[in-house]
Amino acid sequence: MARILTTAMQTAISAKEGYADVWLIEITTSATVLRWATNASNVSWNYQWTGVGGIIEFAAPSETSDPSGQSMRMSLSGVDQTIIAQVLTANVRGRRCRLYWGQINLSTGLIISDPVEVFSGLMNSVWEISEVPSDTSSRGTVTVSTTIVSEMARYLFRRLLRTNTNSLRLMQARGDITPASADTFFQTLPDITGKPVYWGRQGAQANPA
Repeated sequence: MARILTTAMQTAISAKEGYADVWLIEITTSATVLRWATNASNVSWNYQWTGVGGIIEFAAPSETSDPSGQSMRMSLSGVDQTIIAQVLTANVRGRRCRLYWGQINLSTGLIISDPVEVFSGLMNSVWEISEVPSDTSSRGTVTVSTTIVSEMARYLFRRLLRTNTNSLRLMQARGDITPASADTFFQTLPDITGKPVYWGRQGAQANPA
């Protein structure tokens, strides 16, 4: 996707000193929006971003013309353990995640407008969390990682619906399909499991019989 740098961003990038990279992650959950920054302290850009004091590692997003093939593997290393609690308690599966790259003024601590959106997609993969405890020679660290996929990808893959007789009838009732009780598909399914099912013209004979 096309990315445009503002004049302020171009100035910060071209400067030899006084500015540093900052990565911003925005995760939508069922109850709120989590906003993290790799800065050591909280920063403000449109919203308040919580500084996690870690680094972000990610595989370069696929710059293909097919949006279904776009995905990005992302890891947060050295983050505070409170991030683990937020990941474990928030319902994020299938919700949006945005990753921004920007510049921060080291003397003022202000984000240069406007950070560039590097990738936007859905969190349909699992979160992996690993922890290395601290010892006398090194400090501990926590790493959380996941894969963000293009929103178009969910429309190009088959998704299954597992149900039973009761849930099927409730679904039919919500869709004003009556009489819902007349559908006995799931009641007869066990009897036809493993048996051939034929479909075709009337009078056709199966081969083999």
